[in-house]
Formats: sequence, structure tokens, C-alpha cells
Amino acid sequence: REPNMDLIALLFSRGASPDQHFKNLEGHGVVVSGLIRDLRRAGGWQQFVNEPRARLLHLRTLCERSRATPPRRGGAVTRLFETRSRRALPPPVFFHVLSFWRTDRDSKY
Repeated sequence: REPNMDLIALLFSRGASPDQHFKNLEGHGVVVSGLIRDLRRAGGWQQFVNEPRARLLHLRTLCERSRATPPRRGGAVTRLFETRSRRALPPPVFFHVLSFWRTDRDSKY
């Protein structure tokens, strides 16, 4: 029987340790094993959830240094990646705005 991934994600988001509580789940499919592996690589649940936001912050830093091109979607996305004007958002504000963006890694509960 395949474990409920939403329940496992909820338990991790509430502090369950993959090393202590889920040793017996590692053989229950690629999805569970992959999630546990990704959690360990990230260093914990919060780092795992924030990884897509951190990648966007990294992209913005690369754009500031002219080493990457910002997304060309227009509107708010263009405003977020604007770095060369007086209207540029400071990095902490940029990350705060991204905190409202729900990714597939965020808990549904």
C-alpha cells in the first residue's frame, strides 16, 4: 500500500525527522525515497520548501551582475527583476514578496 504523500509532507512540515520517523518508508516507492533524499540534501523542511524562492533570488542576483537575463513576462514579474533603477526592490523585500508565492512544495494545510 502506497503511503499518503500529503500526510507525510504535513508531518515533515510540523517537524518530523526523516531519519527518526520514516526509516521504514524508504522502501515504499520512489516518491517517498526521493522526498526523504531531497529533504536531507536541503537540510530540513523549511530549506526544502524555500528552495524555489532561493533560486529566484539567485537569478535576480545574476541579473544584477548582468550574468543572466530576467524573465520577459511583463507586469509584476518584470518589476520584481528590475535592478538598475531607483525602483529596484532590496533583496529582503524581494524575498518577502516571494514568500506569498505558493509552490508545489508548500504545505496544503
